[in-house]
Order: sequence, then structure tokens, then C-alpha cells
Amino acid sequence: MKHLTIIIAALLVGCAKQHDANPATPIPISASHTSLSVNSFRFIGPSTTIQQVLDKLGSPGGSWVSLTFEEFIYRLNDGTEVRISISTNGGGILGVIHQTAKGQKIEVIYEKKQPAA
Repeated sequence: MKHLTIIIAALLVGCAKQHDANPATPIPISASHTSLSVNSFRFIGPSTTIQQVLDKLGSPGGSWVSLTFEEFIYRLNDGTEVRISISTNGGGILGVIHQTAKGQKIEVIYEKKQPAA
């Protein structure tokens, strides 16, 4: 049983880790974006690419990856964060959430519309 717990923990760590968006071209990581406000992210919409976001806003303060999506985390000077979720299978930007540092949602800035069933 002990070995099973170790294997499961190793799998979970391998599936969810922080890393740069593209290992071939590392993004410099910065601690905060003092010139950015939540309004800086309102240009993001259905046709916006993550490269356009990086070009306009600079590198994120961190990122987080799972099997299905990646999050770019921008820490703002007021102590809040903006998280941009993108699909790891080429589906583009899925959502942009403004939240507290403790993860409480303040506002959904953008959310990709799902096709009608």
C-alpha cells in the first residue's frame, strides 16, 4: 500500500507542475506587474492568441500546467491575480479570471463560449 501511495503522488506531481509556456523559448518570470491593472486584460476575446497577450502584457509571474489546460498567472500590484487559462490541445484561450491571492473569484473577464449541443 505504501508503494501505491508513492506512485500516485509521483503521478500527480508529474501531471501538475509549474513551468515556462514553451521550453524551447523560456519566458522570463517576474514577481509582479506594477504597471498592469485588471483593465489591462479587457482586450482579450475569442480571437486573441496567447502570443498577443504576451506581446502586449509581458511575461506572466508564473504558470501552471495540467493535462488539458495551462494557466498563466499575472500578479497585480494591488495583491490580486489574473489567471489566463489556455487549452493544451490548441483550443486557444479558455478564460480570464480576476481573483484574490487566496483564489476567490472577483470577476470573469473573458470566458470562451461553448458550442451549442
